[in-house]
Amino acid sequence: EGGAVLSKLKMPFAEAKTCTDYASGCSFCPCGAMRLQLRGSTLEVNGQEVMLLHLAQSKHAWAVWAQKGGKLEDWAPAESTTATSVSTSAPEKRRSVWTLGCFKVDNLGQLNASCSVCSSRAPIFAEWADNTAIERATKLTRHRVQSEFRGHIIYPRDGTGLQLLQASQCNA
Repeated sequence: EGGAVLSKLKMPFAEAKTCTDYASGCSFCPCGAMRLQLRGSTLEVNGQEVMLLHLAQSKHAWAVWAQKGGKLEDWAPAESTTATSVSTSAPEKRRSVWTLGCFKVDNLGQLNASCSVCSSRAPIFAEWADNTAIERATKLTRHRVQSEFRGHIIYPRDGTGLQLLQASQCNA
């Protein structure tokens, strides 16, 4: 009675939660989502295309952002620059327009210089002026951040040190 068939198919998904769960035996669980980008129907998290993003521990950041007056701009996709023939049906026209839009959110989680729950051997992250270094340190490999800085990603649950979410249209 009742059961689940588990697939060995690698399905790309992401989660906004800490990557310090090795002690619980979950070295395969998704973690480390810090930024997302939705371009048409393609969702990228930390530079990796995924099917699904669980906001998990970042929900507090969304709540604080809303309390401080943050709101998502009315997002409409870019208008299609190609002429649409009169014979194109409305759903096809709408679908072609929506595939051009792009929206991004940063600061789902935060990268700390150090890792308070890691061993004393954990490195200190110091390349704050280099955005590509931050992106490399937090890039997803399959569905986890696996760099030596994975434990440095936190999701504050109180107001101390919380960076507000930044939501906007992409720069093209």
